[in-house]
Amino acid sequence: MSSCGPIDCTGDGTPVEPTTSSLRKRSATDGSVPDATIALAVTDCDWRPDAGPNRGSGYTGALPIECEGTPRTHPPKKDGDSKNGLLGSNVVVCAPRPFAQDVKEIIARRSTVLSGSVAVVHDAAKKSDFMAELRSLDKSLIFEPMRVVRAAAQTPRKCGAYQWSLCNIRLPATTKTPSNVKVAVLDTGVGLHETMNTATVTRKAITGYHEVDEGNHGTAVAAIIGGQSSTNGWRGVAPGVQLLSVSMMNAAGVGKSSHAAAALEVAIDWKADIINASWTADGDDRCVRMLVERAGKEGRLIIVAAGNDSTNLDDPRSAFPPATYDYDNIIVVAAIDDHNSKTRRSNYGARRVDLFAPGYSAVVPENCPESDPLCTVAGTHTRDRYRLMGGSSLAAAHVTGLAALLWADLGNAGEVRNRILGCTSGVEKRSASQVCSSGRADVARALSDKDCGDLPLRCQ
Repeated sequence: MSSCGPIDCTGDGTPVEPTTSSLRKRSATDGSVPDATIALAVTDCDWRPDAGPNRGSGYTGALPIECEGTPRTHPPKKDGDSKNGLLGSNVVVCAPRPFAQDVKEIIARRSTVLSGSVAVVHDAAKKSDFMAELRSLDKSLIFEPMRVVRAAAQTPRKCGAYQWSLCNIRLPATTKTPSNVKVAVLDTGVGLHETMNTATVTRKAITGYHEVDEGNHGTAVAAIIGGQSSTNGWRGVAPGVQLLSVSMMNAAGVGKSSHAAAALEVAIDWKADIINASWTADGDDRCVRMLVERAGKEGRLIIVAAGNDSTNLDDPRSAFPPATYDYDNIIVVAAIDDHNSKTRRSNYGARRVDLFAPGYSAVVPENCPESDPLCTVAGTHTRDRYRLMGGSSLAAAHVTGLAALLWADLGNAGEVRNRILGCTSGVEKRSASQVCSSGRADVARALSDKDCGDLPLRCQ
């Protein structure tokens, strides 16, 4: 049996049969196929079941990532009455193009302008005269109730594990540095973790948020896309990519639809090639939808997390935008575990969800803001810790990294999407029926197999 290098789990391209001791046995009644290709997430790696507390979490040759600290939770900040995903009587105002200067001046008198074409009117129920003035001012203006936006990740846990997810997506040891590719991460911001030291990161924040991550979600997502450590071998999928961090959620991973729309506009204006949206909104929002459409018209590719509600997104009653939008410039990603099965909480959908990627016990940076006392050890602040995290957010981040590697050569949203969805690898039988491509992200195949880029019929 050959062993994997630090990242090179593909060797000469011939899969290596995993050892019997590292396989999780499945019953013949659970709908799975009892063969090695689905019993493990990675069949071409020499798995070591004693690699750490997360059984089967490593591959030979990789350095163990030592994790410290205790799980931290941040209570969501209250902002008005949240009921059925709505935030009080706050109203989002947006337009299909940037506000004209005279319109912008009038809007700014009694509302907050967030970006060129997005503003929010607080306590709109008490400003009926102002709302009437706006409606008569410009017939193209769209008015939407403000909705809650939530990061699509689960609570971090302590760890001492390896990056099994890079084996799962078959990331080669060396890849072309995608320095010409621009990726926007719309999230909680990006922290000052060691994995970001060599990354090119531009930080912006929607009004009311910190440019530097005060939580952990945005740092984890950005690092998986394009981070790299010089001390322990940890790396993201596409180190060297240009990153734009737009902070639009608080430390707990909770935000507003107005801020999501504004963040999308910031990413478009920055001319991002790829936009990562590892979050879902509580209900449809025409302003968010309009900015997604605009991104598509300008050739931007958006990678979206399916969400973590154990919900079938094909159900017409499901509304988890942007995952439930039917646009050609969107890739919706669900989460699988280290046995190629859909995670229990991941959303799914044979029509609306495109493919799987690792979203279970992934080793991610633990961002430690200066303001967090739990990040101080023996009187010294540390930013360079790691922990396990799960969720479709991280699955979307892996696919975003793959999209960046492909964009460096293809430079076209349609071609990149087709290659990602047409060049997948297999998953557990029951899970295969829950996404349109029937498979999981495969970096090695997408980069090397020029003949697998036909879009699966169910994804068309």
